[in-house]
Amino acid sequence: HCDTGVVFNDPAGMRTAYYYLDAEGNAWLGTQPGLFQHQFIMNISPEGASYMGSARFVEKLETWWPGKSSPFTGVYHLHPNHYFDLKAKRPARYWPVTPFKRVPLEEGVRIAAKTIKGMMASARKRFPLAVSLSSGLDSRMVFAGCRDVADDVFIVSMMYRHLTPESDDVRVPSEMARSLDLDHHIIDARVDMTSEFAEVYSANTTGIKDDWGKMVYSRYEHVPQNYVILKGTGSEIVRCRYWPLGVYPYRVALRDLVNLAYLGNDPLVISSFREWMKEALPTEKLGYKLLDMFSWENEVGNWYALGQVVNDLSHQDFAPISNRRLINAMLGVHPKFRSYPEHVMERRITAYLWSDLAKFPYTPSRK
Repeated sequence: HCDTGVVFNDPAGMRTAYYYLDAEGNAWLGTQPGLFQHQFIMNISPEGASYMGSARFVEKLETWWPGKSSPFTGVYHLHPNHYFDLKAKRPARYWPVTPFKRVPLEEGVRIAAKTIKGMMASARKRFPLAVSLSSGLDSRMVFAGCRDVADDVFIVSMMYRHLTPESDDVRVPSEMARSLDLDHHIIDARVDMTSEFAEVYSANTTGIKDDWGKMVYSRYEHVPQNYVILKGTGSEIVRCRYWPLGVYPYRVALRDLVNLAYLGNDPLVISSFREWMKEALPTEKLGYKLLDMFSWENEVGNWYALGQVVNDLSHQDFAPISNRRLINAMLGVHPKFRSYPEHVMERRITAYLWSDLAKFPYTPSRK
């Protein structure tokens, strides 16, 4: 019932927020759209039903909602870098407000490394830590920040979908842990949920089509319940996600956003991205790339943030990359150091923090 102040979330939008104005004009906020269905009588909107029935939605294993849309009429997602004004009862962008700043590679690496290390030391003072470790860049960079407390970290790797003990994301973490004389826990996440857990999972994932339930359930069963799990989620913001070779296109059009998101051509997708693009274009005048903002506020803020919400059914997740100082430093580094194929910046950050981890290959089987 507060009518002053603002509501905002973390920089990457990992802590999702949705808003709704009821018939009396009162503002309601919640972490996921299904919660509003418990409070109000709501049906899936015609636009939402059309999107959920589209060919791409049906065929994709993991789906997400574009822009600020949700399955329900009047329930909207609050983008990262925006706040909800409780007095005006509408969202507004609060970042960026100053010109984009270039950062030399070594300075960016130093700032990012020290920020990650400081966050890990601070986090460890608050709660016991687990880390979800794969053979990729992001989780290793986060784990490297735990060097001083590594003996106390619960290291876990998940076997899900097609993965086996010989897969990169299981084998490489095992080799790293063994060489450093650290315990490593492999969890088989291909086990079905119990009916009780599946009921709770379904009630908290309205409008989502995925197969994450087995992973969440396996975490719930095998990771100690008082641990907070470290994740590398959010690095897509700084790694030239939609211009992967570090060469920016001459012009970005609405159709490019639709094609890059790979959500299909449903009217909801097109209208959502059109509205977002119109609102986000002024950030280019400050030197930011529209495609970076698109990855940040749509892909990470919508898709990857869904994983954070779903995982909350098992444990609290902590994504250190969702830190504005860290994002600014990494985003400011020249694109050639943060793009495919080498992702030099992330490798350098890991080596700066823990050189032993940098010696192991990254996803060696990937072609």
